[in-house]
Amino acid sequence: MDTMSLKIIKLMENPFYISNLIVEIAKNYEDRNLNLWELYIIIPIFFNNECKKIFNKTNKKTRIDKIFLEKEDLLEILLEEKKYYKKMIDSAIIISIVTEKIELNKNNGEILYKNFKIQINQEDKKILKKISKVFSTEQLGFILNKFGGE
Repeated sequence: MDTMSLKIIKLMENPFYISNLIVEIAKNYEDRNLNLWELYIIIPIFFNNECKKIFNKTNKKTRIDKIFLEKEDLLEILLEEKKYYKKMIDSAIIISIVTEKIELNKNNGEILYKNFKIQINQEDKKILKKISKVFSTEQLGFILNKFGGE
């Protein structure tokens, strides 16, 4: 990867940009509300190019367990990336709440989407919508067992 690409990636990996991603993810949840701990899984998936390719081919009926059972090595990578992004996601959640982009239900950890306009490019919106659709309809047992809820 060239230097310019790495610089662009570093610019995207900041809490302010991630706070916009959080709003977009929460907006795409239709069947239920987004759980706070899911962000620690979805954000690393979003920033992982191999995951983007996989989720780009998914639909609402795709099962997460089937994706990751076929890609055990990818699951291990995501577990490491979860640790890498944790502090940035923590900061992004605080930014999102303070700027009133989202509301956090402190009783159950659900994130409530507020109708808030954000700036994200169309390609990112498309992949976030696909990831969110799969997660919002998925039984969460597999995810909790592999990633552990936050």
